[in-house]
Amino acid sequence: MYGLLGLLLCWVPIVGLILSGMGLIRAHRAGDELRAEPRFEGQGLVSIGLWLSMVGAALGVLSVVYWLIVLLHA
Repeated sequence: MYGLLGLLLCWVPIVGLILSGMGLIRAHRAGDELRAEPRFEGQGLVSIGLWLSMVGAALGVLSVVYWLIVLLHA
């Protein structure tokens, strides 16, 4: 959930980074829980959440850089 929100709000500089960071943390924790208890399913959802969080974080960093450049040239 956080990874998707981070990706959707990556154009908002700080909000997208925070949500993507939370998504990365939650995806890693969920992956650890799935590896510890093999009877649970959902590795595909964890992978999707991890990828969404990584893309959201990358776009969030680009958004911060863009807004810093815009604000410094104004």
